[in-house]
Amino acid sequence: MAKKAVSKAPRSDASPESNDVGARAKSLRLHQRMTLDELAAHTGVSKGHLSRFERGQKSLSLAMLMRLADALHASVAELLGEPTAAGKSHLSKAAGRTFRKATATDGGYAFAALSRSNDPMINSFVVEFSAADTEMRKSATAHHSGEEIFFVLEGAVEIELGNRTQLLNEGDYLQFPGSVKHNVRSVRKRSKVLVIVVQR
Repeated sequence: MAKKAVSKAPRSDASPESNDVGARAKSLRLHQRMTLDELAAHTGVSKGHLSRFERGQKSLSLAMLMRLADALHASVAELLGEPTAAGKSHLSKAAGRTFRKATATDGGYAFAALSRSNDPMINSFVVEFSAADTEMRKSATAHHSGEEIFFVLEGAVEIELGNRTQLLNEGDYLQFPGSVKHNVRSVRKRSKVLVIVVQR
């Protein structure tokens, strides 16, 4: 008797909220009458990965989300479904903040959007890097448009910018073009960084 073939479900590295983020990205893309091929060309992310992302089967790193938001003329906060700010001021309360986790391949860090969702010029985040006692976790290489600002709130991180490395301790500030490929790793068990990306 022949064995019945069992089809395996496609492997997913996405978190439950990825369905909503992908659906919002798809809605923005369709509203702008942009094809997946065009979006892939703008972001440097493969068409297949973007397609799976829109269906909630894949996630994107923070750097990829920034490139996607830029291509869609939106903000990362808008993609993540953060509320739209009313009036001139915007307040992000710590108690109501939603942290999302990047996959292990993308560095395993956790991040939360701080900036208002209806401002495509400024993307700001709190990013938490952690590592086991005997291991330093390194993120995937990131690059995107805009000017990037790192301010270390807790711990210490090492940032590779091209062929040089900078050590940032608590209270240190670093500013650099986001287009420069960069890696970040925590040199403490836990580090927290304020990251701001300003589009020019």
